[in-house]
Amino acid sequence: MSKKLIKIINIMRKRISVWMISFMILGLVLTACKNNKTAEQERTKIEVTEDGELEVYEKDAMPLEIITQNEDKYPIQDLNIFEDNDVSDRLKKIAGKEEYEAILDNFETETPIVSDDGIYKFTGCKQHDCPSFLTTVLYDADEDNFNLVIEKEGKTKVYDEKGKITVSKALQAK
Repeated sequence: MSKKLIKIINIMRKRISVWMISFMILGLVLTACKNNKTAEQERTKIEVTEDGELEVYEKDAMPLEIITQNEDKYPIQDLNIFEDNDVSDRLKKIAGKEEYEAILDNFETETPIVSDDGIYKFTGCKQHDCPSFLTTVLYDADEDNFNLVIEKEGKTKVYDEKGKITVSKALQAK
């Protein structure tokens, strides 16, 4: 091969290398931009209802899908619900650390998540001795509000996050 041809081939290789590197960098930049959500996007969720309408939720007002999307599932057996940071942090905040630990220690026999008109309920109690410690967790998806009802040795304590949740007779019966 002539020196001129070798020189042309080397120049072409350098140009191809530069173009390949440029495209790789451009691809990395575009991928990073695509995956980098703004703070506003992180706090907002948009869903399409069955009626075709858009529902926009702010993070603080978004219903907890671990509850609302899992009706008829068992909170611990199926979902490990108390390992969900949002659920555990909020329940610990309203009940206090000591009472929350007591709930975890005594949530041995559980009922599945049930609902009526946007209010969700599940219960757990001490195995073979529900009257000694029974916890009812109520969640109002519309108001994003928790209530805890703890019955210990015949005494009832109600803890509310943003106000008392009214439970329908239909939900009480479930």
